Amino acid sequence: MRALQLAFRRHLDTTPSAYLRRIRVDVPREELGWQYHDEYGKPPDETLRR
Repeated sequence: MRALQLAFRRHLDTTPSAYLRRIRVDVPREELGWQYHDEYGKPPDETLRR
């Protein structure tokens, strides 16, 4: 397992768990943000600030 962690760190500059979190959470969140922006013409956080 340590070899896998070192390979991730060396090639992707992250850990396996951080990489999985990025794929599972951040990528869909970004995609939803773009769909929201396309629909309403502004990012979701701009709507939340009102």
